[in-house]
Amino acid sequence: MERISRGVRACQRLEDGTAIYLVGQGEPAIRLDLFLRERIPKLSRHRIQKAITTRVRVQGRGRPRPAMLLHPGDRVIVEPAPVPDEQEPGDSIPILHQDADLLVIDKPAGLLVHPSNHVRKASVTHILARDVDGPIHLVHRLDRETSGLMVVARHAAAARALSAQMAREAAGAEKIYRAIVFGEVALSQGVIDLPIGKAVRSAVYVKRGVNHAEGRGSRTEFTVEGRGAGFSLLALRLGTGRRHQIRVHLAAIGHAVVGDKLYGPAESHYLRFITRGLDELMRSELLADRQLLHAAALAFRHPCSGVPQRFASPLPSDMASFLARAGIRIPMC
Repeated sequence: MERISRGVRACQRLEDGTAIYLVGQGEPAIRLDLFLRERIPKLSRHRIQKAITTRVRVQGRGRPRPAMLLHPGDRVIVEPAPVPDEQEPGDSIPILHQDADLLVIDKPAGLLVHPSNHVRKASVTHILARDVDGPIHLVHRLDRETSGLMVVARHAAAARALSAQMAREAAGAEKIYRAIVFGEVALSQGVIDLPIGKAVRSAVYVKRGVNHAEGRGSRTEFTVEGRGAGFSLLALRLGTGRRHQIRVHLAAIGHAVVGDKLYGPAESHYLRFITRGLDELMRSELLADRQLLHAAALAFRHPCSGVPQRFASPLPSDMASFLARAGIRIPMC
């Protein structure tokens, strides 16, 4: 069945995922890349321009270019992204606890939580579905490059109860992260209370930032656990759960997470990384292959029994090695 949405932004969706966008009769002439950016806001400008060269065509208009001007009545056809050819991941995700209601896992850095258009199998949901019998329900998420603890529900009722706990960190729920940041933080502890929303003047669609005009209130508590050689190790607790909150807040106070391609020295690192991967310039400026952020402790009440649960994960080897080189003592979990 075809799904058709009519109006100024009419879109016809075919069974194979192809989208056909109609330029409305009352619309002024507009560049193809800007037209698609309005219709597909989750894609960055770079990804839209790349898609134009590989899987976009304008009916009856010849080879498309990003600057091609569209006119009323034009039909823009966007074919689905090709399904990636991936090998099945060999490793399993460490499971620290398992019962009929939930799992607690220790996610390695480099795994997506949900599959994307470009990565399907190297994801938490795929690997757990492969390795664990029965349904799984994600309760919260970690960024791809962030390692550490996650709780995963085994049924919908447990997912609802755990999600409510994680959202407000009430009734004994707590998440503690550890991050290695640039600079020796002067205060021994503090609170970052800055609103987070869409980043202003950024070329990256997914980037967040401190946004006093449109952002939502956000609160991060930090404690310095060690300093040395121009770096600090922080323990962090979230008072709110905004996207990229720790990374945005730390960058805002001048102490970006080591290895952070998006919120570190320059977002151009991120733009290069998504097209060409890691290069030596990035390594020399970011000092790590991934953002050195780890979900180190997790506490909550069991969704069925109400019994308090607490789990800890030691720092992964890349973070421990970095601290050793900086002469910073590794804390006990």
